[in-house]
Amino acid sequence: MSRLAALLAVATLSACGAAADDPLLGVARGLVQGVFNRDAEVTTVDPRQVLTRDIINQAGLPLILVERHATGTGVTMVRSAVNGTDETWQGDGGAAFTLSREGVLRATRGAGADLYAADIAGTRAALAGGRTGTVGRLHVHVAGDLEQRQTSFRCEITRGGQERIEIFGQARVLTRVTEACHRDPAGDYGFENRYWVDSSGFAWVSEQWAGPELGTFRIERLFR
Repeated sequence: MSRLAALLAVATLSACGAAADDPLLGVARGLVQGVFNRDAEVTTVDPRQVLTRDIINQAGLPLILVERHATGTGVTMVRSAVNGTDETWQGDGGAAFTLSREGVLRATRGAGADLYAADIAGTRAALAGGRTGTVGRLHVHVAGDLEQRQTSFRCEITRGGQERIEIFGQARVLTRVTEACHRDPAGDYGFENRYWVDSSGFAWVSEQWAGPELGTFRIERLFR
């Protein structure tokens, strides 16, 4: 087992001890507090300063990098479960993302203001089919009183040109897809998601909105 794989395995089990000071272990464990807590004052390890393509390839594990725009901090997550077309990605401290197999964000956990669930069927179909047009979205958030609150969105999906994107030393030519959403029917606020997809509609890189409190996350697939 490679060093990164061993560290990730330890991280998944929430191990602690002397190895906790290892900077690579810090990346693998996610440093979730620094990403999800805007006010947290923690010392984080920048994955971009630690990971390399050689390390990623040697580990050979499905791995994503998640960076929160609001804080500028990043974490790595490993895939912990597959349920039909959904994949669960786990960081340390109980934080997790659920993405569709195309890479569309469906839910978050452990963030404090979680996206509890999302109906993303229209977005998934558009990416997989290379289509543009109008799709609907439904987001479910859980408020402080534990009440589920649903918000419907109407989204316009457009396709741009091809762009050369480099992910830790691995270059890919991907098509940029933009999803511009507004609340339906009021339309008083909205958001914009961006996906950089290959010919199959898989998003190797994306910028996706998780809610008014969490804001937008950049998600990069480091190893598939």
